[in-house]
Amino acid sequence: MEDKIFKADAKQIVDMAFNNKIFKDEVTRDDMNAFEDLITFLLQSRYESYLRVQALMSRISKPVEQ
Repeated sequence: MEDKIFKADAKQIVDMAFNNKIFKDEVTRDDMNAFEDLITFLLQSRYESYLRVQALMSRISKPVEQ
């Protein structure tokens, strides 16, 4: 999966939170870029962990050749 997908999802989350005025009034949208990067990282790392676990489970469930 491409990084662009995770970035777009993170941007959408931060935009929604910003538009719904979840943050203090003095916080600008530009101030939220680091928060957006954190969300991107969390989404991407969770997906990559899922893929690693899936690959591991696939190897574990294969019969052992003798």
